[in-house]
Amino acid sequence: MHMSFWQEIPFVRLAYTYRCQEELHLPRYKGSALRGAFGHALKKVTCALRRASCTECLLRQSCVYVYVFETPPPPGSRRLRLYPAAPHPFVLRPPADPRLRFAPGEALSGELLLIGRAIDYLPYFVYTLEVLGQEGLGRGRGRAELVEVRELDRRQQPVGEIYAATTGLLTAPTQAARRQTKAAAAQSPHQALDLSLEFLTPVRLKYQGRFLERLEFHHLIRNLLRRLASLAYFHCGLDPEAFSFKETIAAAEIVLSSSCQLQWLDWERYSSRQQSRLLMGGLIGKIQFREVPPPFFSLLLTGEDLHVGKMASFGLGRYEMAITT
Repeated sequence: MHMSFWQEIPFVRLAYTYRCQEELHLPRYKGSALRGAFGHALKKVTCALRRASCTECLLRQSCVYVYVFETPPPPGSRRLRLYPAAPHPFVLRPPADPRLRFAPGEALSGELLLIGRAIDYLPYFVYTLEVLGQEGLGRGRGRAELVEVRELDRRQQPVGEIYAATTGLLTAPTQAARRQTKAAAAQSPHQALDLSLEFLTPVRLKYQGRFLERLEFHHLIRNLLRRLASLAYFHCGLDPEAFSFKETIAAAEIVLSSSCQLQWLDWERYSSRQQSRLLMGGLIGKIQFREVPPPFFSLLLTGEDLHVGKMASFGLGRYEMAITT
């Protein structure tokens, strides 16, 4: 696994901050409030022909909205040929603040990761965040002003200002997060170690066509490899075909858990497209694995940044890894 394809995935990590202009009422998992609002704002910002449906649009192949939010596999793709969409090239981490009510003047902050080609569309993302705040968030559509966007390194420390409302100017990112990830991956241990994973947001993993309520190490690795290989192929111009997936999965099947405090958490979001409420449950909590071979550490470090499982682009499947021995 030395210098495997996931270590070459370029991305930048940004922190966005709003100042509430009106009272905001947000759900416990704020990604549910952001998902539809973000897509609507992005289409408003980027759509040239103002069509309700993108399916027959003449500009579909070059449209920023279609690429970012619908993300169809390109014609002739060797991957995901039977799937309607590839993974989105971003991760919008919602505010982690547990409060459900925010008063005018209070701050609301989250993170945004742009992956591969999506980095080139950074101005569209910043403007979309601005429009999203103007149109309102949560129940009652309370408005908020986008105050600033800052670039972060992998330790979540700011390394530069990308946007400030006071100036209205954009600055190009340095991709410091990517360099930090490569450095961390290069420092992977040389012996098997016990580790723990804490899922900070619900993780929705599938195996053999069903969502998992009991997690094994190979389930995690299968889903992580699938996501990262698709991100590398569709958004980064990388070809993961030479990588030995079967050998890696076989090695993952040997790793066992030593402790599991995962539980299923149900939450719902309203789909304006389907005009109904959808249950979007997932596993949350901690799980420990023993004697994890060193080659898996760089893969898991990348997964910390880029998440794993369904709806990862809106913050699900976020975890933190810690060595326990």
